[in-house]
Order: sequence, then structure tokens, then C-alpha cells
Amino acid sequence: MQDQLRELKNKMKLKKEEYRQAVERHEFLEQHVIQEEIEQLKMEWHQMTKGIS
Repeated sequence: MQDQLRELKNKMKLKKEEYRQAVERHEFLEQHVIQEEIEQLKMEWHQMTKGIS
């Protein structure tokens, strides 16, 4: 479970960096797609941690 959480956290970190770069390039469509992916990762995170706490 910890490995899955760590992997999910790393994916989130990479997506946030990808989003930052898209903002710098003013790629609004890409920003929207990445933001949706980040939201999906957040939902996965909450589902995984819901049973832990």
C-alpha cells in the first residue's frame, strides 16, 4: 500500500510540473487536460487513504 501511495504521489508531482510548463507555454488546452488528470490522481489518492486513517 505504501508503494502505491508513493507511486501516486510521484505521478502527482510530475503532473504538477507538466502543468506548470504548459502554463509557461500558454497552452490552455493542455492545461485543461493535465488539470483533469491531476483531479483523477487526487481522487485515487483519497480512495487509497480513506481506509488508512
